Amino acid sequence: MGFLSLYEKLDTTTTTAGGMFVFHVFAALAEFIRTIIVANTNEGLAAARA
Repeated sequence: MGFLSLYEKLDTTTTTAGGMFVFHVFAALAEFIRTIIVANTNEGLAAARA
């Protein structure tokens, strides 16, 4: 799977430095959001149990 931006000239389908950077930023953001969701879910479960 790749991402190609027509306006910013970013292409994650190739192994260019810019494409790899964008791909890593997207992956880091996805991991960050997942961590927040897990923490919020655990807090909600603890509150429901209490």
